[in-house]
Amino acid sequence: MTIPAIPETRMGRLTFISETLGIPVPEGLHPDLVDDDGAPARDVLLFCAYTGASLDFIYFTDLRPMLRGAFHHAKETKHRKEGEDA
Repeated sequence: MTIPAIPETRMGRLTFISETLGIPVPEGLHPDLVDDDGAPARDVLLFCAYTGASLDFIYFTDLRPMLRGAFHHAKETKHRKEGEDA
C-alpha cells in the first residue's frame, strides 16, 4: 500500500480532499483560494462546512484540528451509544 503524499499547494490539498471523497472541486477559485479581500474563499468555507475538511489543513497543511475533531466525534458517538445501551 502506498501512502499518498500531502500536496504542497492549497489547491492541491483541496483537490486531494475532493478526490478522496469523490466530490467535485468548487469551480472558479483563485489558485491561492482567497477572495479579493484576502480572506478564505467563500466556496472553500462552504466546502469545508459540507465535508468536514479542515481549513487549517487546506491553507496551512496542519492536520491536527481535523484529527482532534474526528477523535472527539468518535468519543461523543461512543458515549451516546453506551447511554442508549444502558
